[in-house]
Amino acid sequence: MRKLFLLLLVLIQSFSLYSQSKEETQNWILKELSNHRLSGNIIYSNYFIMEGYIIEEHYWNVTGKFTFRRSSKIPLKNIYQIQLDKSQVGYIFNLKCKSDCVANKEFDNDGKIENEYLSQVFEIQIDQGDSTLLNRIPKALLHLIRLLGGN
Repeated sequence: MRKLFLLLLVLIQSFSLYSQSKEETQNWILKELSNHRLSGNIIYSNYFIMEGYIIEEHYWNVTGKFTFRRSSKIPLKNIYQIQLDKSQVGYIFNLKCKSDCVANKEFDNDGKIENEYLSQVFEIQIDQGDSTLLNRIPKALLHLIRLLGGN
């Protein structure tokens, strides 16, 4: 009887320890960022997660059509702080590194690199559509960071 009880206890505990895989977590984050991204007549952003980096492609409408203007990427395992700020049109998750680890490239209207620089902060912007994401996105990012070997 005691062995049966211990076996049941181990089984119950193993079910409660399930967590999403790296791929499931990445897919969920990207789906939510896509569904709740800021977009409009002037700017929009696309996000990708590849090889341990989260990447933003930022587009501006400056000539009557959207043009690729900036690319930023941050190594997920180097993120040490996630700060939430409210903007006029949504929310901003500031992903921070201890040193300059965010690689930024700015492009001219012809798609040529105009400027390259490093910074400490990577911004993810979302709309105000789902307030539950204010806790869920940072939680998913922290889970992904741990899966990639970060703290």
